[in-house]
Amino acid sequence: MNSVYAMQRANGDWFALDQSEGFRVPIFSSNREAMQARAFNLEMLVFKPVLVDERALENLESSKAITDPEWGSRVATELIPKWQAAEDQISATQLPADSRLAPLRGALLEYLDQKRRALRLFSEAVRDNDPAKAESARRLADENSARAAKLRALIQQVY
Repeated sequence: MNSVYAMQRANGDWFALDQSEGFRVPIFSSNREAMQARAFNLEMLVFKPVLVDERALENLESSKAITDPEWGSRVATELIPKWQAAEDQISATQLPADSRLAPLRGALLEYLDQKRRALRLFSEAVRDNDPAKAESARRLADENSARAAKLRALIQQVY
């Protein structure tokens, strides 16, 4: 999956176009494409391209620069595939049966799987305006936070 970029000012504001359905943040397929657009738009000169990641999407959604359904769609198409790819890469890595890393690998795969499932549920809940699904996603995310703490403890034991 390719990275995507949006334009952000140093103070954290996002460059957005005011359209009839609300503010829309232009997304660029590369840093170069964003810089080219910036060169031809005086309003963009105080903005710089930033990689859009999970935190950036949450920031865009909370600032209402993107709509809730758009946030849900972007999580599904831009973030979840990255989590899946990380999970697939770790899963494909073989360890000897007696490896001291086996418990860490298992815990990490479980964490990634649950994180991806929680993101998918949040995405669907927002897109479908489904409070029950949002609550399920929140519970899953909370459980996974506890899993992350156990994962950190395992990392400290192994290393």
